Amino acid sequence: LKLFPASKYSDPLRCQLFTVNFSRAPRYRALSYVWGDGTKTHNLCIINENQTPPTRKRAKSSSPERHPQIPITSSLTTALRHLRSLPTIDPDAIPIIIWIDQICINQLDNNEKSHQVQLMGQIYSRAMEVLVWLGPAADGSDEVMDALGGLAREWAETVEKVLGGGYEWTGHVHEFMRQHWWTEEEKGPGQEAQNLFARTLRTVIKLQDKNRLKKWYTRAWFTRIWTIQNSVSARTRSSCAGARLRTIRPWVWLFD
Repeated sequence: LKLFPASKYSDPLRCQLFTVNFSRAPRYRALSYVWGDGTKTHNLCIINENQTPPTRKRAKSSSPERHPQIPITSSLTTALRHLRSLPTIDPDAIPIIIWIDQICINQLDNNEKSHQVQLMGQIYSRAMEVLVWLGPAADGSDEVMDALGGLAREWAETVEKVLGGGYEWTGHVHEFMRQHWWTEEEKGPGQEAQNLFARTLRTVIKLQDKNRLKKWYTRAWFTRIWTIQNSVSARTRSSCAGARLRTIRPWVWLFD
């Protein structure tokens, strides 16, 4: 579906639906999220292909009552309102093209649901990015996201500098840890590694204050097997919590 922008958070949600096959699919994202209790108390307006889609400046150009509407859950409504407002996703990719199970699968057709479930692995693995929606900002999540994002950059830069090329990311980290976890070097790569380990430990200890890190990692998304399974094979994963968007892969292993 194409998710259109809005001039403000409370504007109606608008999108266009279209059908493609894998061989001719455009670059798209896939959403990984938790449905909640499944009660559909909100609506998504469907814009006809022949109608002029809204932009940020003209988001109120048409009344939502004039368009067909699909009922969606409260959790998905919150996710879409945040995602369409995130400038860091891709300011040039407006509208956002995204696959969402609740909308892109006819939930009233059991045959279609059965068929689409078999394709879920391909849908998520072929997406240019899987967006993991963790929920609105709460319990210091902004500080957690910022801190983990900073650690991710430091680890990526230091590991690449010390080891150079030749490893995929997980291999880089494991080799880096194997070589430099214990070292008596007072300078050079070993010392850089030790400094990085120390900064990481200080950051984690700081995030444990008021249980911010624990509250972040016990959000519902982390407790659902299927949400994690859907995102495992992704090319790139980014987590979203409130207005924060951070790449997952460089730091998710830190707390294995």
